[in-house]
Amino acid sequence: KSRRQTKQSTSVFLFGDRFVNVIGTPEVGSVYPHIMDSQCLLTLVFNINVSMRVRQTGQST
Repeated sequence: KSRRQTKQSTSVFLFGDRFVNVIGTPEVGSVYPHIMDSQCLLTLVFNINVSMRVRQTGQST
């Protein structure tokens, strides 16, 4: 049981770090692991994708 729990927490932590790298804001990365609601997570990811698209459009113009 302890092995499984460690593996889960590690994967979540790694995913959180990846999130920080994508967004560039440590605040979101530290909050992410506490978000267990898939609805909130989907909304967060959607907002990130939109903001990234907006940034790309601004750079290309």
